[in-house]
Amino acid sequence: MHFLVTFYLKTDLCCFMQVFDVVLNGQITVVDGLDIFAKVGRGVAHDEIIPFSIHGGQLQCGSEIAPFTGRLVVEFVKVKFCNLT
Repeated sequence: MHFLVTFYLKTDLCCFMQVFDVVLNGQITVVDGLDIFAKVGRGVAHDEIIPFSIHGGQLQCGSEIAPFTGRLVVEFVKVKFCNLT
């Protein structure tokens, strides 16, 4: 997956962070608390390589296994986070 932050705003009163989890088929969190800006800054691409396999009706990523019904859904779940210092 390729990610890029094109807009970032940080003020003394609030922050508009783009921090999220990446979840496969609503069951397997493959990236937890991804903050692209913290990793690479604004306007720079960030890659996440997520190895997974599908065999015998099961989706496996790392040690986690979930049923697979023929459809792979990737969800980006926004998490509440603010890293103001």
